[in-house]
Amino acid sequence: MTHRKSVAIVCKPPYTQRVMETISAGDKINEPVVNVLLSIFKPNFQWLSEQIQSVEKQIDVDVSLNFRNDGSTNVAIPTNRNVFILDSGEHLGAGASYLELLANSNSGGIAFCDQDDLWHESKLTMQVSALSSIKLPAISYCDFEVVNSNLKLIKVKRTPKHVTKFTFLFRNNIPGFSIYLNDQAREFLKDSKSYLPKDGFHDWWVLLAISQVGICRRVPQVLASYRLHGSNVIGVSVTIWNRLKRIKRRMNVGFSESKQLIHQMIKYLEYAENENHGSEFLNKIVEGMTMNRWKRLQLLIREGILKSPFSEIVTVTFLYIIPRRLTL
Repeated sequence: MTHRKSVAIVCKPPYTQRVMETISAGDKINEPVVNVLLSIFKPNFQWLSEQIQSVEKQIDVDVSLNFRNDGSTNVAIPTNRNVFILDSGEHLGAGASYLELLANSNSGGIAFCDQDDLWHESKLTMQVSALSSIKLPAISYCDFEVVNSNLKLIKVKRTPKHVTKFTFLFRNNIPGFSIYLNDQAREFLKDSKSYLPKDGFHDWWVLLAISQVGICRRVPQVLASYRLHGSNVIGVSVTIWNRLKRIKRRMNVGFSESKQLIHQMIKYLEYAENENHGSEFLNKIVEGMTMNRWKRLQLLIREGILKSPFSEIVTVTFLYIIPRRLTL
């Protein structure tokens, strides 16, 4: 009989405690190692258990579960896999908490995991395979289905077919749970937590970084179920109305989120690369914010915006050209 192990994470701030529980999961020789990162904050325990079970059922990969308690108390995690627990008891917010986990992860790939979704059993192996021949920092991302709290299908969400250096300048439409990073991307991003803007999102951060220095590749299969409910930390726009509200909000706040993200990313790219690889384009975008509309348009054309997918041309034009002034 196989006994399931319940690991209790108890919040006792302000110290950091690391616990390693090694639980036999069978030989994993020659299978790629994937560090699955899960930040926990006031979870629904049934949904958390279902998500962990779906992670445990991943085929043809050696899964290492990495948990961080982001300020919750008495969180019990049922699992029968190798477990790494980073427990500080401090509430950092989702973005910083996930980057803290990334910074403390071992060599291997990285997959961000939400506490209330479900993964299809071939999710990780397909995303790993998509990057098997790539030696640069790279991300693979998959399509997913949006479901309600009872797992009834609401909508299938297709992710962008192609990613360019423009894709994540002003928005992110690829959620964290659909992302896999290869070991080169993990190594490139491991020191980036201190550069993330306050309340910044980890998925937008890593996608912006790798879109400038590496490769982002789509896996065009539905490999996860996103559970839509009222407590989601990171939401997914389902209707056109929700998308319009998000665009209106971004216009109203003067692009403060995206501008802070770009500024901080420039600093990190200049820190991470001796030759400042990847920061040149972002510096041009920032400089363009002080220009008039015509010069901003010329800048985008020189940088190759017309080679982007049509929807991206429309989005970037609307958010970068239409406003009369983009304050820094």
